[in-house]
Amino acid sequence: MRKIFPLVVVLALTGCGTDAAPRRPVEAGVMPPPMTAAAALAKVPPVVRLGPADDGRHVPVRPGQRIVVTLPGDTSTGYSWWVLKNDPKVLRQDGEPQISSAPPPGAGGSVTFRFTAAKKGATPLRLGYLRSWEKKKPARTWSVHVMVE
Repeated sequence: MRKIFPLVVVLALTGCGTDAAPRRPVEAGVMPPPMTAAAALAKVPPVVRLGPADDGRHVPVRPGQRIVVTLPGDTSTGYSWWVLKNDPKVLRQDGEPQISSAPPPGAGGSVTFRFTAAKKGATPLRLGYLRSWEKKKPARTWSVHVMVE
């Protein structure tokens, strides 16, 4: 045991060959530099998933990136979500919305829209919850401002 003890102490004091970089002390009150737009875009996931809580948000995306919007809705009442405003040159809708209703009728469900950022630019994406045959304002609206950078 006597021969191993000094070796253990030496290894413990030298760091045992770890690859960890030495830590610098953090100064109190020093803020990290502000995040650039490029750094913010680098942190955006490949598919941006949005829902009711994202209403009113600004959403930065890259060309080719997908946006999936899922909102609660019950199509058995005649109401459904519709795209009211969007620039398809900037944000292309991919197919028809997918409706998932929970049985029985009137129990609720959701509507899912899929979009792809087509080219650089900005567009409001505004959806309305309405009955297509009625000429009234939507019962609800949801919108985000999409910036393709």
